[in-house]
Amino acid sequence: MTVDQIQRKHIQFMIDWCVEVFGRSSFIKKIPTFKLYKKKMTWWRGEYDVETNSINIVLLNHKSIIDTIDTVIHEYSHYRQDMTMYDVYTEVYHRSY
Repeated sequence: MTVDQIQRKHIQFMIDWCVEVFGRSSFIKKIPTFKLYKKKMTWWRGEYDVETNSINIVLLNHKSIIDTIDTVIHEYSHYRQDMTMYDVYTEVYHRSY
């Protein structure tokens, strides 16, 4: 399977796996939804939008399936974090993910 063959069901499987392995957020009750963009539209690969509780994946910005899985896990980790502290951590460590 190539990156351009990834479908919504594959991303849902990855999120379900994250829920099973890492658990739910202590800060947000619902499991995040996701949006899958199949065009190159930005420089980033994924983002967690705390306002909508949504993981957004820009599929064609990934080089492989493993790269896509890594992004889903990374964004899921943001869902599990206390996002009120995100700006504080960014300031302390001078970087943003």
